[in-house]
Amino acid sequence: MHVPGNEDIDEGRLASLASFQEKAMRHAFKLPNLKRLVYSTCSLYSNEGEEVIQKVMPLATQLGFKLQDPFPSWPRRGHREFLQSDLMIRADPKLDHTDGFFLALFVR
Repeated sequence: MHVPGNEDIDEGRLASLASFQEKAMRHAFKLPNLKRLVYSTCSLYSNEGEEVIQKVMPLATQLGFKLQDPFPSWPRRGHREFLQSDLMIRADPKLDHTDGFFLALFVR
C-alpha cells in the first residue's frame, strides 16, 4: 500500500514485520486461557493492519474469537476493502495529531 510521503518504504522490511506480527498472533490465539487479544501497531500500512487481521481470522474464528469494536465512538475505521473493517480502529497523523496507528480487538 502506498502512503504519500513515504516513497522510500522498504517493502521487504514491511513484509517481514507483517509476517512476524501474524506469527505472534497465531501463537497467542492458542494460549488456552486467552480471553482477549489486542493487536495494535503504529503503522499507516494495511499490510501491518487489516491484512494481518484477515490472515489470522480463520484461526481466530475456529478457536472461538471474534472481532469486537474497542471504541464505538471513534470515527476512523479500518480500510473499507477489508471484511469487518468497521470493527477496526485507525488513527490518522493529520487528523489525530499522532503517528499512524491501527488497533483490533478479539474476544472469546
